[in-house]
Amino acid sequence: MPTISTKRSTVVLVCTVIAALFGISYIANGHQSTYFSDISNALFTKAPFLPTSAMTSTVWTSPLSGFLDRADPYRRAGSEFRPSRSSLKLAVLRNAPVEQEGFTLAVFSSDGDDDKRHYAVDHFGRIRVLQDQDVSGLQDLYSGVQGLPSTGGFRNTWVLKQPITSRPIERILLPKATLPADPAERYDQEFLETGVQGFDYNVRELDPRRPVEGYDQLPAPLWELTGAVLEGRAGEADKDDAVLDYVRGLLGNVF
Repeated sequence: MPTISTKRSTVVLVCTVIAALFGISYIANGHQSTYFSDISNALFTKAPFLPTSAMTSTVWTSPLSGFLDRADPYRRAGSEFRPSRSSLKLAVLRNAPVEQEGFTLAVFSSDGDDDKRHYAVDHFGRIRVLQDQDVSGLQDLYSGVQGLPSTGGFRNTWVLKQPITSRPIERILLPKATLPADPAERYDQEFLETGVQGFDYNVRELDPRRPVEGYDQLPAPLWELTGAVLEGRAGEADKDDAVLDYVRGLLGNVF
């Protein structure tokens, strides 16, 4: 006597044959449709069935991908890394419910002694010497971000469309001019701040409730720069608190 499982298998097979025959007849009469191709893919592959129009997605790519991995290690002790505020070119911070004063990355044009190379300090306090081509790429993105319109919102934040609220805000700070030795009382006097809330390497669509001058996607330079600098949080390592404290001191009243 046939089991329930056998009956189900028979029904699925019959339906598959009928669908295939109908599709062949449809195409034979001069019609073309991606719908039947999608059905075939759903039946004979493990990939989930999605109409062709729903399968398009945006994936982050950049020549800067892996720029910290390409960088040279800093050959001197962390205690010898003493850049001045005037050499700060970029700071990236994170504001989140569980990390309200998070530090992600800082880039300097000097280590306090050598001003021929650029140096990055990551989330863990690791110091790296950047490759020249990556410095050029970063500088191009700085300019692109500086040319964007203001969002008119809190900390000039661009908000991505996400199903979950209270996502982290990545804060990108670019000096408006060469920084003086002493921090200003208000950090917005010294830095142009641009934030991205809910960054995702596969999402560029902005929250339609937070429109920005006709933009419906995160602008390319901001998306690319944010994705690159977040590599400063990659991996695991013991934190070098001495280096991190020194860098935080240079940033001033940004937290």
